[in-house]
Amino acid sequence: MLYELFRLLHSLLGHIVVIAPPVDDGNGAVDLADIVGGWSTLGAFIAAVAAAVYAVRVYRIEHGRDKKQLEREGREQAEMVSAWMAIQPNPDYQPITLAEMSDSPRMETVLHIANLSTQPIYDVKVEPNRLDIDPISLGVLPPQETYKLAGDEGLIPEGEEYSSHITLKFTDAKGAEWVRGPGGELFNP
Repeated sequence: MLYELFRLLHSLLGHIVVIAPPVDDGNGAVDLADIVGGWSTLGAFIAAVAAAVYAVRVYRIEHGRDKKQLEREGREQAEMVSAWMAIQPNPDYQPITLAEMSDSPRMETVLHIANLSTQPIYDVKVEPNRLDIDPISLGVLPPQETYKLAGDEGLIPEGEEYSSHITLKFTDAKGAEWVRGPGGELFNP
């Protein structure tokens, strides 16, 4: 593009120089150095304008790249935090008689909150998408830790079906607030 601009400029200057009337220095003589100097100055000005336009374009491209990089870095920790509910075997299930089998269920609902990043997360709050279940709040979840809460600890009302749809809210180590929605989507509130 720059080459084409210079070619066009050269072509225009060539035609203008041929057509331009002679410059009188007051003695009736034309000074060729003044003509060449004037056209050189004009050419340098046009080249400077072209360079400025090009510099602005490069700046915009680089600024966009930097912005995207900062967004990626900001999401890096948040992408390593998740929460889910699962039905799994109850580790306390050890029936000795038939009567005891009904007292200790074989399966339990467990909430898992995992922070697989290398930094802690703060103000952790899990909101089940049910109105009859209170949100669960944790202060800090250390790095490389998974918090587990079983259903018999108030997570699921007695005899109710569980819903795996939960919303996780937390603050990362840089102070940014994040929400991981029921479908796993991650966004800033």
